Amino acid sequence: MRLFTPKNTFILKRPKRGWGINFQDQYVIESYNQIFNGVDALLEQLYSNGEMTLNETEELVNHLVWERFFYKFGIDYQMY
Repeated sequence: MRLFTPKNTFILKRPKRGWGINFQDQYVIESYNQIFNGVDALLEQLYSNGEMTLNETEELVNHLVWERFFYKFGIDYQMY
C-alpha cells in the first residue's frame, strides 16, 4: 500500500506470512490508542509552541502513529 502526500510517500508492505497480529485483539487496540494519544499530544505541543503549522501536524499524525505502531509489532513501514 502506498500513500502520497505533497511532501512524502508512505509505503506499507504486507508481510509474506501475514501481519502476525489480530487487529481486533484488545491489546492491539489499546496499543494503537496509547500510541495515537502520545503522538496527538506531541503534535499538539509542537503546534501550540509554533514549531509546526496545522497542515504539517495533520500530514504527520498518521505517519507517526503507524510508524510507532508497526515498529512495536515488528512490521516493515517506511516513509520516502
